Amino acid sequence: MTLYQFLIENKNIIKTLQSAGMLPCKVTNHLEIYNDILKPINILSPFKNAFSLIHVLAGLYNTRANFESVLLNERKNICEGISSNIFILKDDILYTPSLDQGCVGGIMRLVIINFLSEISKKEVIETSISTDFLKKADEIFLTNTIQGIRWVLGFEEKRYYNTFSKLLTQHLNEIVRANLKN
Repeated sequence: MTLYQFLIENKNIIKTLQSAGMLPCKVTNHLEIYNDILKPINILSPFKNAFSLIHVLAGLYNTRANFESVLLNERKNICEGISSNIFILKDDILYTPSLDQGCVGGIMRLVIINFLSEISKKEVIETSISTDFLKKADEIFLTNTIQGIRWVLGFEEKRYYNTFSKLLTQHLNEIVRANLKN
């Protein structure tokens, strides 16, 4: 299934993007690791559910504006943000935690993975990601359907670019605009 077919068959995604003002490319100033409670990996991990207390606690832990708490899984690998999936660009390869790492299988995550594999032919690797890898990244961005793509300014002392996340936002907005005309 192509990205265009995926968006056509899932009109609710287009409506959500349209109500959110298309896909904004916002900034999240910094990431911080929330490791008070590790997210378990089980058959319910890929799904949003009413029992996501760890997300609430991580949100309460982080009281600073424009900071995103990153959840670790039971193996102490990167899992996700409190309301987003995470993508890490390093040496022109995009990495994201695989679903077997306990992350939520977000709609925007799926859209971006499909878009990049179909359109741009950029390599996307779904894998386990250590916190040390964040310090080696060229760019990091967070995604969810409501907020779109949010590039990350920094983690600890490391600062990131936002070249790819801006370009990705532009390309996805072009697809959405073209679909809205039809």
